[in-house]
Amino acid sequence: MPDPTTAKAPSLANPPKKPLVIYDGDCGFCRYCILRWEQLTHDRVDYRPLQDSTTTERFPEVEASSLEASVHFLDTDGQVYQGAEAVFRTYAAGGIQLPLTCCRKIPGFRSITELGYTLVARNRMGVSWLTRLLAGPLNEIPEFQVTAMFFLRSLALIFLVAFGSLLVQVEGLYGESGILPIHDYLTRVTAVLDSQNITWDRFRLVPTLFWCGASTTALKVTAIAGMGCSLALLLGLYPGPMVFLLWTLYLSFVSVGQSFLSFQWDTLLLETAFLSMFLFPWSICPKPLRSPSLLGLWLLRFLLFKLMFASGSVKLLSQDTLWHNLTALSVHYQTQPLPTMLGWYAHQLPLFFHQASCVVMFAIELLLPFLMLGPRRLRLWAFFPNVALQVVILITGNYGFFNWLTLALCLTLLDDTTLKSILGKVRWTIISTPSNRPSKREYFYPGTVRLVFAVTILLSSFQLVRTFRINPSWLRPIEQMQTWLIPFRSNNIYGLFAVMTPHRPEITIQGSRDGETWQDYVFKHKPGPTNRMPSIIAPHQPRLDWQMWFAALGSCDRNPWFVNLCIRLLENNSSVTRLLQYNPFADTPPKYIRAVLHTYEFTDLATKTSLGTWWQRKDETLYMPPIFLSESDEPSATGRSQ
Repeated sequence: MPDPTTAKAPSLANPPKKPLVIYDGDCGFCRYCILRWEQLTHDRVDYRPLQDSTTTERFPEVEASSLEASVHFLDTDGQVYQGAEAVFRTYAAGGIQLPLTCCRKIPGFRSITELGYTLVARNRMGVSWLTRLLAGPLNEIPEFQVTAMFFLRSLALIFLVAFGSLLVQVEGLYGESGILPIHDYLTRVTAVLDSQNITWDRFRLVPTLFWCGASTTALKVTAIAGMGCSLALLLGLYPGPMVFLLWTLYLSFVSVGQSFLSFQWDTLLLETAFLSMFLFPWSICPKPLRSPSLLGLWLLRFLLFKLMFASGSVKLLSQDTLWHNLTALSVHYQTQPLPTMLGWYAHQLPLFFHQASCVVMFAIELLLPFLMLGPRRLRLWAFFPNVALQVVILITGNYGFFNWLTLALCLTLLDDTTLKSILGKVRWTIISTPSNRPSKREYFYPGTVRLVFAVTILLSSFQLVRTFRINPSWLRPIEQMQTWLIPFRSNNIYGLFAVMTPHRPEITIQGSRDGETWQDYVFKHKPGPTNRMPSIIAPHQPRLDWQMWFAALGSCDRNPWFVNLCIRLLENNSSVTRLLQYNPFADTPPKYIRAVLHTYEFTDLATKTSLGTWWQRKDETLYMPPIFLSESDEPSATGRSQ
């Protein structure tokens, strides 16, 4: 694009009825820019090459030498703008007002941008080559409509699994006779809020539909409703409203879920859903017909950037020697909450392989995220390594729907052309069939999306800054805004395994009728019998099994839910025992319950081959002394032990 002149723009005697941009049609880089601008402004601006003689004849006030020197924007009021300001006015016509506003109100902004325009214009060949390298052929304008629809369908499947997984556990975890009844929790919260004279603000502090009722039936109906909305979104019906309903329903669970719904992928799902509301305009038409909001798409990309970069940063900032000497993966596969069979085999690999894997992981989590914020091809270079990392984590560990959700976010790095090449023509035909139904009415105009974009980027950047323990006083207003929004769990910070667990303590719950002979309760998925093969169960998350891993790292005094679990076992509560694989007291409840702690380690290949065992168990200690139910149904402790 040629460099600008500094001559004062003349007024036109015969101004165009619609803003007109005149550009150099012989310049490949100029043509590429015009293609992008046409995509942005649609029919609100006309574009003509200066080589079109009718254009120059119609506007003789604009000198040919000036047209050759820079791009021109001819406004309907007869004013002519060139150079960087012409570019800014074109963007403003497409709804992006910020550059033009800065040009008008920030001293020196105009001069700096005109200088930048001049540098680009004088090096068009180099800029054109660099653009082709980073963004692909200049005659290809990326589209994201089908990619965004594919992402939303992936999100729908994840929500379907999340609500389905909750449905089969919700009675035992949160029902009226469950481990942590939501009804009891809200009763306690109400008492605390009433003591502080907090009335309506309770709906912000604890945003949940269960204020209207938290019976076991209400919990199940809410989970089923979530599955229904997931199916509707999967079919492409009313994507904006469906995502909003899914966000509301899942937030209702997470807000009162206590220990069992306090995982990072739960908040990641909520944040992803919140941002996805603004991906397509809300419409009465059941299917999204327009291209997605580019700002909405960039919000999801920035979420992926924040997730990956923060995950790598917290490992380095934790001062954990296992990460610093690159040996964390030598213990990770056996000490993670729910290992898999493939994790057992990965554990057998030599130390140098684990160290090399750490180096690759840090490169993917700390360096490649910046490519996600770059042009088309840079995003593609970030896509495949991140997908590979998530697949490896997925098959070697059970992290619920976390890795599946991260894979779905990786889709936002692609465009329709790249997705087509990955999926193949047959599958592409199936998912890209357009609908011919016209859109009747749309909501969420660009101004709303821009506001959400600005607030989200501000808060997310603040969180990343806080990750590095930077807290200047001028960030306090942002911190206050973040604090006010925390209950909605839609702008979060992430980072798993900042500090590695070098050993694996494992709790075994035992029951007895006489206080002398003890029998083990067997969980469905966490390590128990040493000859049971670790299995892949993700994206389903057995939340009780998961929480047992955290309980083993502390004490029963700091895990009151664990005591509640033992009380339910003393009662032989069927809604809770259904969460287990084997109840040794199915007919008659035990009189005593205790918990012992063992150290679990993976066996080696020789032991596995000869004995068929995946685990070795040793070092038994008492985790919780025997308890029993007194006549008042309150648990009591006894000194009797094995």
